[in-house]
Amino acid sequence: MNPSPAALDIPVKNPGHGALAGSTIVATYEFKVVNYTRTDRNVLVYLPSAKAVLPLTASQSVTIFFLGKTVAISNGKWTSPDLFTQSTTLHSNVTFSSGTSAYLSTSKLAVMATASSGSLTVEFRWHWTVDPAGNQSARVGPWSVPSSTEKAPFLPSIFFPAPYVGVPSTSGSPAPSSTNFTLELNGTVANTSFRVVLEYPNNGTEIQSIWENSSPRSSVFNATVPLTYRDGSPIPAGNYLIHVHDVCEAIVHLNSVTVTASNGTGSSGSMPIAAPIPADPNHLPGALARADVF
Repeated sequence: MNPSPAALDIPVKNPGHGALAGSTIVATYEFKVVNYTRTDRNVLVYLPSAKAVLPLTASQSVTIFFLGKTVAISNGKWTSPDLFTQSTTLHSNVTFSSGTSAYLSTSKLAVMATASSGSLTVEFRWHWTVDPAGNQSARVGPWSVPSSTEKAPFLPSIFFPAPYVGVPSTSGSPAPSSTNFTLELNGTVANTSFRVVLEYPNNGTEIQSIWENSSPRSSVFNATVPLTYRDGSPIPAGNYLIHVHDVCEAIVHLNSVTVTASNGTGSSGSMPIAAPIPADPNHLPGALARADVF
């Protein structure tokens, strides 16, 4: 089950045939504003990195990756296919699984926008194309049909994007066990709540889950999570994930942290915010310097 609202996890019919080595598999997705009005113009929509997955037999798949992108809304039409089209070339013959759906996913990370919650509705759709090796005609898959009621394990493709939240800096990685990991948040941070989660990266089991409330006039908010178990004992050295959830439980940021052995003091004092966030392949839009316009 994927519990994060405003994330993408959209199924579509998988190709019902095979493809030969040298064939090109293309994935394209689009979005538009539902019931567009002039007040939606110039709102920025932040798209996290995504992947299109076309399952094969023998539990394998063809996966096509999309980098994160920031788009400025200018009208109520579907975005240009040129904005979100990626492809891969097959190096061997493949047979697509006929019993499962292909899907487009942002791996639980939310779509965000510079709009208050509930003021903007967006819808997404995607499809695949198989361009065979040789002179055969391309096979074009159907567009997915946007839905506000899609059921688990997939997510609705018509929804309110999460209000934009940025992370300009963190307290840095590596970090000693038994200290606090701190994330500086900006954007939509005033008079709201955030849940900061520390979890194991291999299975998603939560180690810590901390709700924090911001003040009514906050322009920056420091969210913290202790690098300990819930009983206060230090977690072992290793790699962990930290999720930031907004008040509606959308996952607006994901950071990895390498934890080192405890400094032996038993202290869990906060570390100063200093280190800029490294590029995160799972969530790139905050690092983009420009906005694409459609």
